[in-house]
Amino acid sequence: MNWWSPDEATYDFNYLEILAVLFALQSLSDKVSVKHIQLMVDNITAFATINQMGTCHINLNNKLVQQICECCTLHGVCLTAAHIPGKSNTEADRESRLSRKET
Repeated sequence: MNWWSPDEATYDFNYLEILAVLFALQSLSDKVSVKHIQLMVDNITAFATINQMGTCHINLNNKLVQQICECCTLHGVCLTAAHIPGKSNTEADRESRLSRKET
């Protein structure tokens, strides 16, 4: 099942992984401030691009990370990413495929 809009679904999966981080931060923005958040991501490109604050060779991904940085700055959030191998990320992968109409 595809949860991305038709426009979003046209993007590269690395971009979508980073976009998911932005959406998560935005959804928590009224609940989280002046905190450290450590992301556990199974996408190496997302992991590296977020930790290096947008030094990817793909400008679109860099712009997205800039939005993430702006969101973090606005809410006083220190964000770091850690890589979790995909084979160890089975619970999150399973949860991400469930239908949740309330979201």
